[in-house]
Amino acid sequence: MSDVKELGSSPESASGSRAFGGTTFVAGVIVGTFVGACIALLVAPNRGAVSRRRLGRRAREWFERAGEGLREEMGNASDRARRRLLRRRRRWRARLDRLAADAGESYADPM
Repeated sequence: MSDVKELGSSPESASGSRAFGGTTFVAGVIVGTFVGACIALLVAPNRGAVSRRRLGRRAREWFERAGEGLREEMGNASDRARRRLLRRRRRWRARLDRLAADAGESYADPM
């Protein structure tokens, strides 16, 4: 009786079942997706051509909206980057002007 408990509680069997469990889960998700798609096609209220046309129209609308949003965000990002670069440019110019003034003062005043 104790031999059975030892075999069932070994670390090898526990780690093996975890790896197999993950694979089983992924396979279950794939099979479930396929079965769900088949059932959806069987109980769809419209003919296939009508459903495909509607899906295509929706996909184009979503694609256009996504493109508009992407263009807008890229424009915003471009504006932000331009402002940051101009700000850095002003800072560097101010630093260079200070360095030039300091260098001019130290050159003009030879101790």
